[in-house]
Amino acid sequence: MAPAGLLFLAITSVGWGFNWPVTKYLLGELPPLTLRGVTGVIGALLLAVFAVMRRQSLKVPADQWPRLIPAAILNVTGWMVLMGLALLWLPASEAALIAYTMPVWAAMLAWPMLGERPTVVRTISLVMAFAGLAAIMGGQRFYRDFGKAAGDPDGARRRNGLCARHGAGEKAADQTAAGHGRGLADRHRLFFRSRSSAC
Repeated sequence: MAPAGLLFLAITSVGWGFNWPVTKYLLGELPPLTLRGVTGVIGALLLAVFAVMRRQSLKVPADQWPRLIPAAILNVTGWMVLMGLALLWLPASEAALIAYTMPVWAAMLAWPMLGERPTVVRTISLVMAFAGLAAIMGGQRFYRDFGKAAGDPDGARRRNGLCARHGAGEKAADQTAAGHGRGLADRHRLFFRSRSSAC
């Protein structure tokens, strides 16, 4: 990987990591939907400016709208709204940990959505992923938090919902690539993630 690529990767990783405690703090000052809505709009505007500077078009072909709309709802709306609500009940560290189980959900949804049958290695990996998640969240804390979620539809339940939606959105973007070329899907995926990471 080129040095510039490593630099941008490091900036993205650090910035996205800071996103969680900062958002948790700001939720004490602003309602969750206001916070997520404002940051989403700002992220979209910044991305539009960046696209204009690079002379790139974000115009969507008419035949791609039926795929783009579900992908946007799953990747952006579900992620931003449910993440903001989940942080009302969960610590930032636990919310981030559960949120980035999205590759696990994507792997599980790949079978019904894309016909990618799970292999033995993939199945073992999924089991290990869930076992690791349970171990990291730890003992009594794990049971207390999920016991609370079982009695009231808040933190953990919302977070699991957003992970599944985000994983499904990734698969919808892959279907877009299959139907209309990888470049278009990559631009749409960049649009979704930039709005999320700019929050």
